[in-house]
Amino acid sequence: MECQLAIVKSNSNQRVRYSNVLLTLTNNPSKTIKHVPQSPLGIEIKKSSEPTIVIPLFENSIDKLLTNNINGGMITIIFNEPKKIMYIKHGNKDYLKLLVLNLTYLKNGDIEKINLKNFTASTRMPTKLAIDTFSKLKSAQYSEFVTSLTLNIKYDKVFCQILRGCEKLEILCIKKAFETSKVNLPKMFFYALLNLKKLQNFTFSENFLMESEDVASLLESLSCDLVSLNLEDNGVTEFPDKFRKFQKLKVLNLGNNCIKTIPCSLTFLNNLIALDITTKNVLLLYLPLRCWNSFPQADVTFGARSGSDIIRRPHEEIIREITESCYCHIHSPPKFKEVCSLVEICIGNADVNYTPFPLPYNIKDDLSTAFYCDLCFKLRYNDGHHCQFSRRIMAFGRQFIMPHMGNVDLSIFCRTKLYDDAQIQGFGEILIVGE
Repeated sequence: MECQLAIVKSNSNQRVRYSNVLLTLTNNPSKTIKHVPQSPLGIEIKKSSEPTIVIPLFENSIDKLLTNNINGGMITIIFNEPKKIMYIKHGNKDYLKLLVLNLTYLKNGDIEKINLKNFTASTRMPTKLAIDTFSKLKSAQYSEFVTSLTLNIKYDKVFCQILRGCEKLEILCIKKAFETSKVNLPKMFFYALLNLKKLQNFTFSENFLMESEDVASLLESLSCDLVSLNLEDNGVTEFPDKFRKFQKLKVLNLGNNCIKTIPCSLTFLNNLIALDITTKNVLLLYLPLRCWNSFPQADVTFGARSGSDIIRRPHEEIIREITESCYCHIHSPPKFKEVCSLVEICIGNADVNYTPFPLPYNIKDDLSTAFYCDLCFKLRYNDGHHCQFSRRIMAFGRQFIMPHMGNVDLSIFCRTKLYDDAQIQGFGEILIVGE
């Protein structure tokens, strides 16, 4: 009675690939394992360009077998008599001990004792892992059966390998990976995230400093099916406008960063029920009305984490307070031709050049306290209005601050004040340059 064992491994291009190792199990050691006749069972290992190795199947030989030959791959066991097949993916010492037991039953002819149902990795491999030390990082049993993984430890290149081996992750939490240094994630990390198609809950938080470009790469690599995203306390000063793809997102935590602006793409997340945009050092006193109107069901938290300025109030109450502070809120939104842009103001006060030029003093005085109303999009002054935001868009490779003109995709930014050294560059529409 014989069976064959073949090692297979997974890679990114092919789901299963057979290695160049052939393992043959026999219950007749006298033919193949002459130098270890005391062994009831043995595995004969043949590798290309290497001499044949025979490993007796004692329990104390399992470590050697696992370390030198299995390498975390899949073992396929084909029984010729009776006709049965076992699959063991990511086999470890416990599985191989069970393998020895079952093969002993096979050798002794105790076919009825062979237990294939309990010989599966899914019933024995952990589904939740929490790693907080390097020793655990190296020794944990990572596999396709892990659905929840928490890494509360400094970043290590092993992270990429771990994620590639846990392709069925639904919850991934990475904290303090760059607690004392600038975030520096390799491309392989983003490639590993791309393979996590079932990811639902992602956390990357409590880092020293994270550039906007790294945040953009992270967002591009994550599954669009996320329902919870946590990027709090990463030292981010500006989030890229790349949140629109997460249409299933219900919980978004961007809190305790150093942001001064709110990405426009947040206003397209209609399923949000919780949004945290609290800040560490910069206080966002108000959300623009356009932003509030996009989250009628969301619990929005904003203010400074460092003080007692955290604000959690019902949506209706905030809307009422902001609209009451705007003396133009009773008017209906203007038609396109009625929108008063700074270009139109400049045309009315001086000549407009389509190259950078200093703003004339009479216009500068007129606009020194001006901004655009978030409700009606008209040019307004400080008197009677407490809104703290204006907008900007990307055009011709540059960022323009401008009013709402038609169906333009607008980002919401802090109000920009004009100073003596401010300049305007006109290119069909208005540009405000200032602090």
